[in-house]
Amino acid sequence: MTLEYNSISVNSTSDKILAAALSLFTERGYETATIHEIRSRAGVSNGSLFHFFSTKQDIAGALFAAITDTEARAPLPPLGPVVESVSPIDDPRWVLGDYPDAAHLTSVNGV
Repeated sequence: MTLEYNSISVNSTSDKILAAALSLFTERGYETATIHEIRSRAGVSNGSLFHFFSTKQDIAGALFAAITDTEARAPLPPLGPVVESVSPIDDPRWVLGDYPDAAHLTSVNGV
């Protein structure tokens, strides 16, 4: 059975703990969130929490691993057309960006 917990699909005790930790870390920050709050929000016992994670740092490490693993498996966006890059030396508009009125300042000796 899969449960929805704060828009994160969880189907195991460790997933519930990680989802609760992510939620608390996002809301309050890593430093202020406590193991007790994570356990309480996940709805698990102390024994269950410490069966999977010894410290809050272990939980954060598991979250990091899960996030980076998910990112690594995500498909890359399609590549757009190849565009030849233009350096500021070749085209001063590259530097001016949103200031087209300043283009006249880039000419030197009327060039």
